[in-house]
Amino acid sequence: MPIGLTTTDAANGPKDGEGMRLPKSLHADEYGYPLTAAKAKDAFAKFRRRKPATRAKLLTGAVARIVQVGLTGAKANPLAQMIADLADTDIRTVWTPTEAFLKRLTAAQLSDIHTEIMGEAQTTFDKLKKGEKAKTLHRLFAWEKGIPPLTEAQATRAAAWLPEGLGKPAIEESENQDLQGAA
Repeated sequence: MPIGLTTTDAANGPKDGEGMRLPKSLHADEYGYPLTAAKAKDAFAKFRRRKPATRAKLLTGAVARIVQVGLTGAKANPLAQMIADLADTDIRTVWTPTEAFLKRLTAAQLSDIHTEIMGEAQTTFDKLKKGEKAKTLHRLFAWEKGIPPLTEAQATRAAAWLPEGLGKPAIEESENQDLQGAA
């Protein structure tokens, strides 16, 4: 499935919004659920009184929550990529990798992330246990006090890091031409 819509939560999504920093206007449970007819009437009237820009943000957020994107291994979904580019998405403005997320990865993956950010492998990090690696990376992503100072390049890589499949992978030139030809 290239793209679909759903009204159910993702099976592997965080239940408590851990790591999320959504603007207050985009919180999903603003009107309370289940939505009865009376609540719906009042909620819609409240929605219509909002500024057009706020209504647009709310609608965009609602659609974004129900879109499901199918991935093909490590290959980017060109249709999803095109939508993300048109919407000018930046996942890191609303999500930061947390310790709970990082603990789901293997020790080798955590070492790879650290190497990607630092620019080179560090044997002291590689010797840490998996839990300590996750905690160290969480502190780095959260910009907590006590982390070693980062160079500008390292800080930029840390601020932009996303798990594979969430970033904006480059679409190969031949795929890009296929997309343009299909439009």
